[in-house]
Amino acid sequence: MFCLRAAQEIAAAATSLDHLDAIVFSGEIGADQPEVRAAITSRLAVLGAQPGLDPVQDQDRVLSTTGTPILLIHPDEQRQIAREVHRVLADRRLGG
Repeated sequence: MFCLRAAQEIAAAATSLDHLDAIVFSGEIGADQPEVRAAITSRLAVLGAQPGLDPVQDQDRVLSTTGTPILLIHPDEQRQIAREVHRVLADRRLGG
């Protein structure tokens, strides 16, 4: 049910776009569960997604370039938190 609903939401969001550049998977499920990515993209042929994604998931990568590109981007929350803290501290030093 999760994969069906995710595919439906991706397709619905795509209807508001002029062009779909890529489908990007990230986060815990998107980055660590290739079977979930495959189940979702198998329902998105209408958007040009092709089944048979590369299951390798140890790095950021392009999983498929046939039709609509499908990308895997690992989240890096720790780096983002460090950037935000740095920005806040820099703003305080500048009096902002």
